[in-house]
Formats: sequence, structure tokens, C-alpha cells
Amino acid sequence: MLTYPYAEGPRYSMISSEIFVEVGFDDALNIDRDSFNELHPHYVRAQAYIHALLHELIFPETWTEEKNRNRKRREKASKAKFRSFLQHYGHVTGQEITSIERAEVKAEEYSKQESRASPVAIKGRQRTAEIDLSHPLIRPLLRRRKYAQLVEKLVIAFERANSEGSASARRELFYELLAEVFAD
Repeated sequence: MLTYPYAEGPRYSMISSEIFVEVGFDDALNIDRDSFNELHPHYVRAQAYIHALLHELIFPETWTEEKNRNRKRREKASKAKFRSFLQHYGHVTGQEITSIERAEVKAEEYSKQESRASPVAIKGRQRTAEIDLSHPLIRPLLRRRKYAQLVEKLVIAFERANSEGSASARRELFYELLAEVFAD
């Protein structure tokens, strides 16, 4: 690629090109007519143009496309995993959850007694699980967005298992839901 000077990762090895020049490159050809004099001004100008085109237009655009494609794929997989967890939750507990809502109550509004309340509430006929993201007990767990969905699943599983009557029933339900959380 005319001695392309930038490292573009594996994408660079996947491209090839041909340049057809009809006029102006005859003087840049070497005697064997099989290569070019790399110091000739016409060759240097064509090289600079191709390098700029690749580095400033082609590669950044392909990286952006790939990032967007990967982000959409991750979001789709994440939603599918959450749906799978909710289906398993409904199968195991007999209580179907159709959606998750994330709410934020102002942290200053929590009294000592309220901070002991559950950060998860199942509401309405549609069986919506409402997770209070600002609850003092789970707020520290949600600092990293990367783990937010995992934390939400764990909190839902824990709070549902915690509502069981006996310790053995709580333990059994929690571990069954936990197995689904980490089934991936």
C-alpha cells in the first residue's frame, strides 16, 4: 500500500488496491518498469494522497461502523439474556415479570428505616419489577455500568428469594435463580 506508515490492526491486512495512472507517472518508473522511484515527486504526491485517504477517511469510518455494529450486537444479546432470566424467574417462582423499570429516589429521602426496605418492588397487573437505583444498599454496586445488569438480576433474585418463609426455601430459590443469572 505504498509503504503505508500507520498501524491499523487486522483490518489493514484485509485490503488491497490497484491504482491506474494514465499520465504523469512515466518519469517515476524505474528502469525495469516493474517498480517506482519512491523519491520522485509524482510518486510522493500519489503516496501522500492514498495514505491520507486511508488514514483520515476509510479506516476511521470502518472503525466507527464496527463499533456501532458491535454495540448493537451486545445490546441485543444483553436484552435476550435479560428476557431469558425473566422467563426462568417466572417459571421457578410462578410470578411472571414482564418488564423492568429503573427508578431513582433522592438518596436524602431515605431514613434509617427506609434504607432497610427492599430496593425491588413488583408492581401492577403487568408485573413490572421496579428497581430503585439510588437505594443506599445497591448504589455502591451500580458504580460500574458494565455490571449494572448483573447487579439488577442478582438483586431481583435475592429479594424474591428473601420473601420465602423458611431458610431452606430461601436458599434453594436463590441458588436456582443464581444458576440462571450465571448460565451464560
